[in-house]
Amino acid sequence: MAMSPSLRRRARRVLDQELGAVQLPPRPAIGWLRTIREALGMSTVVLARRLGMSPQGLRDLERSEADEGIRMNSLRKVADALDCDLVYDLIPRHPG
Repeated sequence: MAMSPSLRRRARRVLDQELGAVQLPPRPAIGWLRTIREALGMSTVVLARRLGMSPQGLRDLERSEADEGIRMNSLRKVADALDCDLVYDLIPRHPG
């Protein structure tokens, strides 16, 4: 069932208020996975071992994330192995 126009406007105002203060840093050219792994001082060998894959497989995942082609389930697994929470958000570019 579709939302009425007045409920849709109200929902959009609430969304704009909740997301209005969100300021995300730009994605690093090498991607978040590699950036965070390196900031934690973790080698590809260690993280690959945590994930049960080869270091080359991990490098492929990191490249896939940097190129915006990684699958969500793979991203979640790597985030877990990095002891990170995956936060997925869509933020409207323009207020409603």
